[in-house]
Amino acid sequence: MSSGDNIKKIREQKGLLQKQLAAEVNIPYTSYNKVENNTRDIAIDELERFAGYFGITIDQVVHFDVNRSM
Repeated sequence: MSSGDNIKKIREQKGLLQKQLAAEVNIPYTSYNKVENNTRDIAIDELERFAGYFGITIDQVVHFDVNRSM
């Protein structure tokens, strides 16, 4: 799984739309969409923002396990 796939799973688990999450972590929607579709790499500062927003570590974002509850 890629980080984009993991972020998508976390977002869906939280019941957020792409546009909502992009706004929350201050990333343009089009850039965020490319991350989820794995056509753009995610920058470390963006990973930090996602992790901070979700209250998890960067490692947990990168290695997200859907079977583990958040």
